[in-house]
Amino acid sequence: MTAKPTLTVLAGPTAVGKGTVCQYIREHYPQVWFSVSATTREPRPGEEEGVHYYFVSMDEFDRMIDEGQMLEYAVVHGKNKYGTPRAKCSRRWMLAAR
Repeated sequence: MTAKPTLTVLAGPTAVGKGTVCQYIREHYPQVWFSVSATTREPRPGEEEGVHYYFVSMDEFDRMIDEGQMLEYAVVHGKNKYGTPRAKCSRRWMLAAR
């Protein structure tokens, strides 16, 4: 019998250590898949497009919201938007459910 896929959400305030937890999981449980969030902020040194975030314009982010392409999103500190794009998560979920 194949185990059913499980969706786990790791959430917390800015700078609480979510990245550290994800790094630990990646190192110790390589079979775990992580979604990549989209953001309207500028990349920080060392961040890679599609690895750490999808960096998009405010207009592109708003279009994604309007078209129902975000599973969830939020405005952080009244400035930048962050969210989870629906498409890659849906594809991954469908593959895992087979």
